[in-house]
Amino acid sequence: MERSFIVNAGTIAFENYETESLAINLETGTYYSLTGPAARLWVMLSRGTPCAAITDYFAAAHEGDRAQIAQAVRRFLERLEAEKLIVEAPGAPAAAAQ
Repeated sequence: MERSFIVNAGTIAFENYETESLAINLETGTYYSLTGPAARLWVMLSRGTPCAAITDYFAAAHEGDRAQIAQAVRRFLERLEAEKLIVEAPGAPAAAAQ
C-alpha cells in the first residue's frame, strides 16, 4: 500500500508563491527553496494530495517511463521526510520494516 504524507505542521512554516515554495524548519532554522517540479510537488502535498495522485500528475505532465517517474517522486518524498519537512499522514499505512 502506498504511503501518504502531510507537511510537518508543528515544525515547518511555509509559503507557496507563483513559481516557488519556501519552507523553514523552525527547529533547525534551515530554509528550503523549492522551484520547478519540486515546488509543484510541495504545493500538492500542502493541499493534502495523496502520493499516488502526485505520481499520476507527474506521469501525465512529463514524458518518460511511469515507473521511473514514480521512483523519482518516491525518492524526493524520502528526502523531504529525512529533512523532517513532511511526516506520515495520520491513518496512513506504516512503512515496511527494514
